[in-house]
Amino acid sequence: MVDMLSEATRGFLFDVDGTLVLSNQAHAASWSRAFAEFDMFDVPPTRVQPLIGLAGDDLITSLKPNLDEQRREQLKLAHQRIFMAHYLPRLQAARGARALLEDLQEDGRRVIAVSAARKDELSAVLDAVGLADVLQERISADDASHPKPSPAPLRAALARLSLRPAQALAVGDSPYDIIAAQGADVSIVVLRSGGWSAEHLVAADGIFDDPADLHNALFDGLAVRRPAREEASA
Repeated sequence: MVDMLSEATRGFLFDVDGTLVLSNQAHAASWSRAFAEFDMFDVPPTRVQPLIGLAGDDLITSLKPNLDEQRREQLKLAHQRIFMAHYLPRLQAARGARALLEDLQEDGRRVIAVSAARKDELSAVLDAVGLADVLQERISADDASHPKPSPAPLRAALARLSLRPAQALAVGDSPYDIIAAQGADVSIVVLRSGGWSAEHLVAADGIFDDPADLHNALFDGLAVRRPAREEASA
């Protein structure tokens, strides 16, 4: 288990969807409705959910590999429109998200959002769940050359905070976050709030239930968590 609050850990790189915000199901439903608008009715939310965390193009290609660029763009626009109109107003922050962000900054740590969403959507989500004021540093899809699972967004976050990989800890919820962190040479802990089970997260440095659980481990002196590999095999 990494020493998450050692003095060397100066920055925390937070994924947003599924990590700080309970939005994975909303995104899956929005994508399903977007596909249905183009008469593709064989894409229920259950098929989409394991792909949440990928960029739109990668998600679409995984489900419908033969679509041309124009149709992919139409689908991405439809997803964003449906998500913003029907699901954004109902989003909630994950349990303990605000307290975790506040206390990390009170402790002198830098925090930054690292999301595959476009800048306007990311801002709208953080505003909707009341986290915008405690998460002002952000890397969106507009700020990185390639989306996760490429390490490019995390590298952009490190550059924004002027940190080396060893000075940061990534916090995510999916296997895509783990792959990105490994590529950026950043340690990562993952949260189950995104819906992934431990067996899919075994390569992480630690697993926690949600931001409140991580907060307890960081600040309340609770028992050190087992590494993800041990937990998944227990």
